[in-house]
Amino acid sequence: MEESLPDRYVIFGHIGDAHVHVNVLSRTQAAFDFGEELMIEFARKAAEPGGTVGAEHGLSKRKAYLLPIQYAPEHIEAMKAVKRRLDPRWLLGRDTLLGAAC
Repeated sequence: MEESLPDRYVIFGHIGDAHVHVNVLSRTQAAFDFGEELMIEFARKAAEPGGTVGAEHGLSKRKAYLLPIQYAPEHIEAMKAVKRRLDPRWLLGRDTLLGAAC
């Protein structure tokens, strides 16, 4: 991080649980875009050994694009099937994680 974005990031977390959080403090669109690329890289590294891409904070709207890194398409479809069954009108948590009604 220091090499790529000197003094433009904060690393914090729950050391006892190995939950490290990285926030990129971007001043430009280029830095913001680079930070998103880093989030994807970090998510892949976390998911490789069986970890999660969102830890205890979940994904919600801002990081929903990371879901396919952790789950295969058939797993995401299974989540959508549960959502369709329990909320057929797609009213709860609209567009939060699984996108528009499907």
